[in-house]
Amino acid sequence: MIAALLLAAAPALSPGFGELCAPCHGPGGRGDGPAAALYLPRPRDLAVEALRNGGRPEDLERTLREGIVATGMPSFATLPDEERARLVQDVLTLRALGDRAPRRGPDALWPGPPLPALAIGADLPIFATQSAHACGRCHPRAFEQWSASRHALAFGDGLALQTPDAATALAESCRTCHAPLAEQSTQPELRREGVTCAACHRRGGAKLSRRPPGDGRATGLPVQVEPDFGRAVQCLPCHNLPLEGAVAGKPLLDTFREWAASPYLPARIPCQTCHFADADHRLRGAHDPEAVRSAVTLRVAQTGQTPVAEVSNVGAGHAFPTTATPRVVLRLRQLDAAGAPLAGTEVLWAIGRTVTSSDGGRHWTQVADTRIAPGETRRWPYDVARAADARTLEAELFMYPDWFYAGAFRARAVDDPAFGGVAAETAGSGFRVTGVRSPWPRAR
Repeated sequence: MIAALLLAAAPALSPGFGELCAPCHGPGGRGDGPAAALYLPRPRDLAVEALRNGGRPEDLERTLREGIVATGMPSFATLPDEERARLVQDVLTLRALGDRAPRRGPDALWPGPPLPALAIGADLPIFATQSAHACGRCHPRAFEQWSASRHALAFGDGLALQTPDAATALAESCRTCHAPLAEQSTQPELRREGVTCAACHRRGGAKLSRRPPGDGRATGLPVQVEPDFGRAVQCLPCHNLPLEGAVAGKPLLDTFREWAASPYLPARIPCQTCHFADADHRLRGAHDPEAVRSAVTLRVAQTGQTPVAEVSNVGAGHAFPTTATPRVVLRLRQLDAAGAPLAGTEVLWAIGRTVTSSDGGRHWTQVADTRIAPGETRRWPYDVARAADARTLEAELFMYPDWFYAGAFRARAVDDPAFGGVAAETAGSGFRVTGVRSPWPRAR
């Protein structure tokens, strides 16, 4: 629907505009994209508003090449020159249309919480339910993978214990993302499926897809083509909190904006490239050792005679780690000739965003933010004196994906033993990411 409206009003717009610019500026450039509310100042209405650097072709080229500091406008310097030239032409086309440029239409992906109740649209009973178990009849591989995913656990025991009354405002707020279907508010079994298949794939009586079905394959349900299906904006509603709740200028969940400010946006590498590779419905992330290991590298360098641990974010299109929930721990220690750790030589550093609240989560304060941006390397000098029998310096990274909740549930379990199980489960979800050993640096 959005694509048809855009093409009718501005047939010369390039596909790149819809992919690179529309998430913020909207399909018609009117400053009304799905991510517009995440930025202050808000994205410009490219059709009618005055532009920061001017509206001449050379001005637009400069803006695309340099970005605009202190706004959400990133640099597209890495795009080929001819593609930037097409985007310049797109903006000129929209400015020629002025008020006739289309505004954003209804959002097929996320029409608003909760997602609308199911429209049957078919006589077969299998299409009369939103349960993933029905989808698994025809998609067994995807169902098996989803069953092991964090989406399937989105409304797990921890959340259920925190929201025992499904009618409260807190429970309703959590369900917006953790159990987003309208039917999940009244169907406990369906609610326990969390982000079930229909949350992403089904609207009413249709299945969402980026392209029409091909090869003569039967689809059972009608297919609704939605160009943004499989793009980062599909993840945006549940993976970026509003600016109203920002802490130290950043929402506690700020993943989309981190991605949009990174080199991954102009490179056209959306969330799904990593988290949904090869249509893998496990949606692997911070709880998956293989996924985490592919995101970072660890090495020990030397500054003068001081060893320095270097951690680089080489594979995550957002901060590593992206939210305040996980904690990555970097450990350095000295080993003797037999590889045994030497007492008094261990040093630990936290990599993550540390926040605290004194009023039950209504207001938060940021204590520290040591996360690593996409493509960034952070360095920690190890300035502990070498022990007499030290032969090797060992550096290791550990991921604790449920760090925050492990502490919160442990505290709740003191007064409510029901939290004991989830406290133990979250405390036990950590794993070793990687490690390196190097001879003690020689004096230069």
